[in-house]
Amino acid sequence: MDCAGARVRVHARSLATLLRITGEVDASNAGQVSQAIRRFSQLDTPLIVDLSCVDFLGIAGFRVLSGLNCVVVDGPALSRLTRVITDHGLAIVNSVPEALQLVDQDIRTRRQMLSGPDRPHVARHRTRSA
Repeated sequence: MDCAGARVRVHARSLATLLRITGEVDASNAGQVSQAIRRFSQLDTPLIVDLSCVDFLGIAGFRVLSGLNCVVVDGPALSRLTRVITDHGLAIVNSVPEALQLVDQDIRTRRQMLSGPDRPHVARHRTRSA
């Protein structure tokens, strides 16, 4: 998708939907990028937003990420902002494989929580009455 200076590419992975953003995200196109991201954030799969190839990320672009339940792949443009804005609440990782691993761990944790505590199987033996 072309977002007036930024491109959003969608990759369906087995564990998550990956949105790879390239170009520049600033006040002029943050609304378009936000619409593209929110469209995919409504799906019933985990979302990974890859910003590793973004050349420029303005504060308006950074705000797009707030409130989203997603894993964000870091890049130079994002790093410049997170050095200043430290209390952002984003789950930031260094690579797509690391993001997929985090999603996988989250899915496994949720499944364990839903299945209840692990109970060891205790074998019961019948005794013969004499």
